[in-house]
Amino acid sequence: MTPEKKAVHRFGVMFGEPRTPDPEMFLVEFEKAIYGFSAETLSKAVDRVLRTATFWPKPAEVREAAAFVLEEQASRNLHIKALDEREKAWKKPSKEEMQRVAELMAKLDLKLKDVGNASIDLNAVDRKNMAIAAQRPGFEAMQRASLNNHLHMKKGS
Repeated sequence: MTPEKKAVHRFGVMFGEPRTPDPEMFLVEFEKAIYGFSAETLSKAVDRVLRTATFWPKPAEVREAAAFVLEEQASRNLHIKALDEREKAWKKPSKEEMQRVAELMAKLDLKLKDVGNASIDLNAVDRKNMAIAAQRPGFEAMQRASLNNHLHMKKGS
C-alpha cells in the first residue's frame, strides 16, 4: 500500500466515505494531490490533521501539515548538527576543573548526610563519570536522546 493510499485509508476509517457525487474519483484525486512525501512524513502529517479535523480534510491541509513536519525535522536536524559541532569543540575538563567538581561533590555528600538521605549510596557513585557527564557534552547527549522533540530548543533555532 502506497503512503498516499494508506493516508486516504486512515481518513476513510475516521470519517467514512467522502460525501461527493463520485467517491472513487475523489479518492484517486486526493491521492494524487498528496503525492510526493515519504511514508514517515505523510504518516506524521495525517496524525497531525486527525488531531484537529472533524471531517475529510482538503488535500491542501494535508500538504500543509506535511510541510510543517518537514520543517520541524529540518529544524531538529540543524539543532543536532549544532550540538555535534559543539561536542567536537569540547575539551576534556582540566585537573583543576575535576578537582573543583570533586570538592563540590564532597560538599554535596556532607549536605546529604546532614539531611539524613539514606536512599543514596554515596560510595557507589562513580565520581569520575559523573563529573564528565555533568559537562556540556553529557547534557547535549541527553538532549539529543530526548523523546520530547524540541523540548530543549528555542523557537526558530
